[in-house]
Amino acid sequence: MRILKKFYFLIFFISTSAYAVENINKSLIAAYLNNPKLNAERERTKAVDENLVQAFSAFKPTVTISAYKSDTDSSKITNSTGSSSPSTNAQTTAKSITIEQKIFNFDDMYNYQKEKSSVEIARYTLKKVEQDVLLEAVEAYTGTLLAQKKVVFSKENLDLSEKQVELDKSRLERGIITISDLAQSESSLAAAQSNLLNTENELLITKKNFKNVVGYDPVDLEEINNLNLTLPKSLEETSAFAQKENPILKISEFSLKKAEDEHKIAIAELSPTFS
Repeated sequence: MRILKKFYFLIFFISTSAYAVENINKSLIAAYLNNPKLNAERERTKAVDENLVQAFSAFKPTVTISAYKSDTDSSKITNSTGSSSPSTNAQTTAKSITIEQKIFNFDDMYNYQKEKSSVEIARYTLKKVEQDVLLEAVEAYTGTLLAQKKVVFSKENLDLSEKQVELDKSRLERGIITISDLAQSESSLAAAQSNLLNTENELLITKKNFKNVVGYDPVDLEEINNLNLTLPKSLEETSAFAQKENPILKISEFSLKKAEDEHKIAIAELSPTFS
């Protein structure tokens, strides 16, 4: 199911790549597929799955095959009188197959249960990382949109301040205003120039953050409109859903179970085994 989901995401991502406009869905899919932190967590989850396979192999039978063959050549052996002894050449062959099956072992059983808990912990940890990365992608997208708007507003404010200074200079020459009024306009112009510089720096930072999370530079970001989100309808429903699906709670739950299994393993080392 997870592979199929990734396949659909990939098809959707390829189909939307043909359009120049970047939308929130495309950015989320790109982050889900390409984010290095998320991909690293996926690889770690695979490694944990391998530990479970190894733990399960302890219940399978072991087969040992051995073979032995020897040749004895006595054609050149002499007796006490110096004459040759009768040839007694012989070949010895031995083969064996040993199959061993453990019937019951407390240590292996609890170790398998522990690895099952480790797998669940890894899966919910991956789910938490997925949620964190997607949230970072949304924040990067909206943060870039906001920074772009701030730059536009700052440029408009700077343009108005420049026009105001030019107007006040003309009014000062006609004696309509005083030099202090012109100084106040010039101070507002300097503040507008400083604000534009700050907003441009903020935009550069948000674009860099967008690239780190999503995987490429933001170009022609589309406004987010008409989101269709399925949200819980009440506080009780929200709480019940969180208790059932919240990855942090599930990680704690399976971590406790894993610790209990590790305690049982320590006790099982003193228990008998049957094979």
